[in-house]
Amino acid sequence: MALYDAHCHISTDFNGDDIDELIARVKRWAPAQFVVMSTNHLDYKYVDELATNCSNVIPSFGVHPWYSHLFTLESGGVDKKTHYCSVFGTEDVEATLLEILPEPIHFETHLRQLVALCLKHSPRVCWGELGLDKLFRVPDNGFYSNPQRPSTKLTNYRVSMSHQKRILERQLDAALQHNWPLSLHNVKAGGAVVTILRESLERNGIGHGARVCFHSYTGSIDTLKMVMKQLKHHTIFVSVSGCINLARMDEFKELCNVVPRGQLLTETDLCLNYKHPDTYEELVKVSQTVLDVRGNDEEEWSFPLNNFLS
Repeated sequence: MALYDAHCHISTDFNGDDIDELIARVKRWAPAQFVVMSTNHLDYKYVDELATNCSNVIPSFGVHPWYSHLFTLESGGVDKKTHYCSVFGTEDVEATLLEILPEPIHFETHLRQLVALCLKHSPRVCWGELGLDKLFRVPDNGFYSNPQRPSTKLTNYRVSMSHQKRILERQLDAALQHNWPLSLHNVKAGGAVVTILRESLERNGIGHGARVCFHSYTGSIDTLKMVMKQLKHHTIFVSVSGCINLARMDEFKELCNVVPRGQLLTETDLCLNYKHPDTYEELVKVSQTVLDVRGNDEEEWSFPLNNFLS
């Protein structure tokens, strides 16, 4: 059985001193292939290093909506309090949280770094993880897996959709200009992600041929069919994971049987550096479950990832 993980991670709190051990571990999993997502200002350098040293790793670079609040789009910069009040849509931010939050990162500078890394690793490269998340609340340590401070609870602060959308738009424009495949995150954002994607495709003059993956898809089947119809000149992929999709087996089975042959991808959405759960074991589990559900020959799984990446 051909194994490929279309969406996995290196944790934000990863200790760089362990990179050689991680490289050796992932190499042992070959010929299984792993599309490793970056999500923020800390993990992308480890994704780059892992891909540089592991032929079975395809790097993906982007800014996840859970980290979008750390970035400013103001060209001249902005003071810390003004920035976070703006992106949280509030007149004030609790002093303790404000002290913990880092100084705003200039997004355009970070974007240029990500584009340079994608060019370095082209043509087998992806853009992501990017998207919108309406349910996300900022943790009390400033951002998920902050390596300098553990989290104990979520705050009531949410990142405004307007800020998330601007971060998403800039990433889509950058990626689509190079025709890089996209790995999208969409949580309770309705049709906003698809609307912004369609606008970006039109803005960049891309009438056909874009490759878009909705990772760990949990939306309705009717919505998926509608999106595929709206974007019929592009290729829409869906990836399924054990940690999210297998918890709803009836929906999982229906999804697996609706997605066209060659457009269903397997993923774990796990961190490669975590040993529990083991990424490779989870990948085998979800891959075998998909095969069991669809009743297809294993040869079907020899080409979907290549379709997505090329």
